Amino acid sequence: MFFFRMFKKITPIFALLFTAAVSLGSSSLDDESIYDLMMDHSEIETITTITTDSEMHRHLHHDGPFTILAPTDEAMDNLPADELGELMQDNVAQRDFLNNHMFQGEHTAEDIAHVVEDGEIVEEHQAENGILLIIDTVIEEAE
Repeated sequence: MFFFRMFKKITPIFALLFTAAVSLGSSSLDDESIYDLMMDHSEIETITTITTDSEMHRHLHHDGPFTILAPTDEAMDNLPADELGELMQDNVAQRDFLNNHMFQGEHTAEDIAHVVEDGEIVEEHQAENGILLIIDTVIEEAE
């Protein structure tokens, strides 16, 4: 009998502690940087690799706010093979490419849809330092 009375008193405390632990252990997307979100999305591995290789990931961890238009791997595969190959090897080309897909400030899909002329914005994710927009096309460099 003593055990049951004690259990009734302790149970709410454990429930409260468990709820607090779960709340602290889980992170919302707002707690992740844009680069963290990029790492979480397997459909944008190519641009994530370019971001890492060019060392631009350092800015996307802490600086901001930024809006990143991240082409899917399928969109990247539509680039001519020699262009994609050069892009994967040349850090200057990587930075130029990323600059075409990165904007200062937070811009929602609605705000920036006009930039994605030949494609669509597939997903929108809020990060602590900006917005990640996954797109199904590559933004061509302005001539």
